[in-house]
Amino acid sequence: MDNTNIIVPPTIEAGGPMQIEPQIERVAELWFDDANVVFQAENKLFRVHRTILACQSPVFKDMFEILQPPRDLVQPSTIFEGCDFIQLVGDEAESVGYFFKAIYDASFFEPPPSRTELNIVLAIASLSHKYDVQFLRRRALEHLSTAYPTTLLLWDSRNKRNAAGIQTMTFVTAPLTIDANLQLIEVLNQIGATWMLPAAYYELCSQPLSEIMVNPKWCALDGTELQMACLLAWAKLVQVPGTSLQGFMVLADGLCEPCQEEAQTTLKTALDSQILDDFIDPLSFAEPTFEYCDGYCSPCADILNEKATEMREMFWRTLPLRCGLVGWPKLNNQKALVESELRAA
Repeated sequence: MDNTNIIVPPTIEAGGPMQIEPQIERVAELWFDDANVVFQAENKLFRVHRTILACQSPVFKDMFEILQPPRDLVQPSTIFEGCDFIQLVGDEAESVGYFFKAIYDASFFEPPPSRTELNIVLAIASLSHKYDVQFLRRRALEHLSTAYPTTLLLWDSRNKRNAAGIQTMTFVTAPLTIDANLQLIEVLNQIGATWMLPAAYYELCSQPLSEIMVNPKWCALDGTELQMACLLAWAKLVQVPGTSLQGFMVLADGLCEPCQEEAQTTLKTALDSQILDDFIDPLSFAEPTFEYCDGYCSPCADILNEKATEMREMFWRTLPLRCGLVGWPKLNNQKALVESELRAA
């Protein structure tokens, strides 16, 4: 959204001390000469149509109804180039640009399987929830669901392609930065998409804690509920690898003698390679087949694969509880309720 024209700021306080104002930029692709309302987000201006926004958003509709006093009673600071002027406090300019463009251009943000980008999805998810634009909220949730599902089967298939050669996940997440992980969790909490939080927390906790703790966005969350929730999830999830490896050694009791010796070597290698503050990804522990099976005889390899698959399934079943959330049945009920409300809207 960088197609802009630099203009003077819309308001200057008369009689006050001289202040250096930031350059205000008009977003050309969202500046319509026949439009009748100007929004400012950060240092960007958008001139759009009241009727178009009001048709899609009851929040904007109510906002515009408040702006109906006689023109001779309107303060100069609320008028710009003959249009009503509204500042969107707290909304990032880039996000507002994506949001308005999705309202104006149907092809910009189509539902899955159309491809998009995570920052666009998060911006539209957040603002469509805030301003109650239901069709965009529904699309954003559909896109996010392709990457943060409620079943292990869908988690395993998110990076795969279907029979038509189309990748299930509609946006690239890997490797997802810590910033993006935290923003994702923040937005999911904001919009009430709690059923996606287990997978999102899991993805964040696959990052080394030493890197999470020094991340600027993480530091800015100091003491917040979001930060505490992330720490709780990490503390519980990080216990899983040790438990899984111990379980692996229990499995070795049922193997033939040469394979038991191989299992001892496998365990030592795994423990030696484990970094203290890293989270070993238990969902990749046996995907698609147990990665340590090469040194085992065929019957023992089958046993290990079967048991490792059971461990993955057990981990997925307990994932929400490890993240301090309710279990999958209640999360799926919440998901179904939101989807039903969006379909009815």
